[in-house]
Amino acid sequence: MNVGHKDDLSASRLSFGTKFSYGIGDFASNLSWTLVTTFLMFYYTDVYGLAPAVIGLLLLIARLWDGINDPIMGLIMERTKSRFGRFRPYLLYAPIFMAAANILTFRVPELGATGKIIYAYVTYIFLVMAFTAVNVPYGALATVMTQDHNERTTLNSFRMFSTTAATIVIGTLTMPLIQKLGGGNMQKGFFLTALIYSLISIPLFWVVFKNCKELITPSEEQKLTLKGSLLSVIKNLPLVLVLIYTFLTLSTIFGRIGLIVYYCIYNLKRPDLVAMLILVIGVCNLIGIVATPFISARLGKRKTAMAACLMGGIGLMIVFFSSYTNLPMIYFGTIVFGLSGFGVPMLFTLTADCIEYAEWKNGVRAEGAIYSMLSLIMKLASAFVGSVGMTALGFLGYVPNVEQTQTALMGINVICNLVPAIFYFAAIIPLLFYIIDKKFYDKMLKEIYERRALTDSPY
Repeated sequence: MNVGHKDDLSASRLSFGTKFSYGIGDFASNLSWTLVTTFLMFYYTDVYGLAPAVIGLLLLIARLWDGINDPIMGLIMERTKSRFGRFRPYLLYAPIFMAAANILTFRVPELGATGKIIYAYVTYIFLVMAFTAVNVPYGALATVMTQDHNERTTLNSFRMFSTTAATIVIGTLTMPLIQKLGGGNMQKGFFLTALIYSLISIPLFWVVFKNCKELITPSEEQKLTLKGSLLSVIKNLPLVLVLIYTFLTLSTIFGRIGLIVYYCIYNLKRPDLVAMLILVIGVCNLIGIVATPFISARLGKRKTAMAACLMGGIGLMIVFFSSYTNLPMIYFGTIVFGLSGFGVPMLFTLTADCIEYAEWKNGVRAEGAIYSMLSLIMKLASAFVGSVGMTALGFLGYVPNVEQTQTALMGINVICNLVPAIFYFAAIIPLLFYIIDKKFYDKMLKEIYERRALTDSPY
């Protein structure tokens, strides 16, 4: 690795401007992805006119393709050679394609029923492929900006702060924008809103490209093979545990976000609370994320993630057992759930530590392969809750734009609150077996440096 002297690297600090610029990338990314995770299912059922079963199958097919597409993207990145590095070039060009895909996804074509289904499948799969081309290199970029244990936590806190900021912006502005721009026409409103968000995202990614540099690069001696990349994932037990934890945690987050629109409109009979509850979650997430470095420094990364899962699950259980008319208790549970956001940056910092583990264990540094797996798990979680959620709603008798049956209402409550709470509690289990604490990490890094020193020695 071309990383400089041990002491220089371990003591390295990133400037505020660099951290802020990196965080902007997730704001840009979520101008597309939060719009999708929050409103796409509602858009497909109540605006576009697709049956829940059709949407469930679409999400399943897209994820099956991701199982091939994401690892390929990781391998391509690791073999990329340019004057900008391995990951940064993709932040220069891929955002344009993601913006185009996002705009097309929220356009209702004048086609027959079959044509509309085909159009939805093509545009959505195009969108998730473009998202992979942006988000995998963006995530991997953080691992080559610093190897400092605390700096990585802070860097990913900036990232998640921006993610939450995007969630607040989209959660509070989207429905008013749709109504204002559409003038009562939901199709037009969704399209113009997606157009605005998409055009804003492109220059924000260029800020990341300009200000975030790759300081850690593979040595010329490392010949990264396909087998080596796969081993960096398969023989990496801490990474496997983190991926399980990530799947369960993000299934909770995505499941809640994707169904909260239904919960407010049909269970609470308060469409106006969609923006308010998302705002409450977002603000509380921001408070939690700001506190992340302090909590992590005191508890350690693993215990921080575990505490967040426990707290978030309790918050969702409070909402689930609350009467639909008991808004103060629903708000209280929502606040408890939102404050658990201090655990979200751990998804990325724990994954980054697993890259060092792979190099320490197998002598292979494979950021692309590892982050492509994280990206795949993130999208699998989104697809899982979307596919299962839509299928379950259809099975329980959900019909768009009408008064729902008691069975359908209970189903929405279970899928929106109870199931995510159970997943949050379950996410604690893999963390019980995660072994990389600060002491273990420092030991790994010391041995990696010593190994590199021997490799570089002229004797």
